[in-house]
Amino acid sequence: MEQWYDIIDFPDYRISSNCVVENKKTRAFVKALKKNGKSFYFQIFDKYGNRYSPSEARLLYCAVKGISPHQVEKSYRFFFKDEKKIENIKIIEPHEFSATVWDIRREYQLPKEQFYEETIKFASAVLNKDFNKISNMIDMHKEEVIRLIERYVTNKVRVELIYNKVKSDIMIGLSNNVLYIGHPLPYIRVYLNRLCKNRNQKYINV
Repeated sequence: MEQWYDIIDFPDYRISSNCVVENKKTRAFVKALKKNGKSFYFQIFDKYGNRYSPSEARLLYCAVKGISPHQVEKSYRFFFKDEKKIENIKIIEPHEFSATVWDIRREYQLPKEQFYEETIKFASAVLNKDFNKISNMIDMHKEEVIRLIERYVTNKVRVELIYNKVKSDIMIGLSNNVLYIGHPLPYIRVYLNRLCKNRNQKYINV
């Protein structure tokens, strides 16, 4: 049977055991918004009128436990292991989250010897203005770069266009002496990360 819970510090809202959020004043349901193509969150306002965007799992957990979402540090992550039920909520503490992020980063790291060998070759190609070799060295890692791009974009045509754009920007930057990099992969990781964070549609919508 569905149960409803008040949300501490958010007097205008309540949340059900099925993770439905209702505005108690208007009787309208609050739409769950998708984040990173996976998890969902709500945009609600606290008693001071400040907007807050908690995940479904965080909000349900706090409501059931009778604590304010503001009292839980942002560094704690909440997610549903299976169905959207209170008993299926997993809480990841900050140190666990850091370890998970580190494991993901290591997945995209080259072995140390290979990285430094390629760095020497890439730097030599740049100094000699051997752009065919530079292009080939970037394409050597195309599969890995594609995987990085697919973390932000899923359409295959757009993925290919973004890859070509990233590669083109590197080539142009090196040829005009406005870009200084020793190996393309670390630069591409930062490039794509900033692209996503800044929501720069100039390149996403190539």
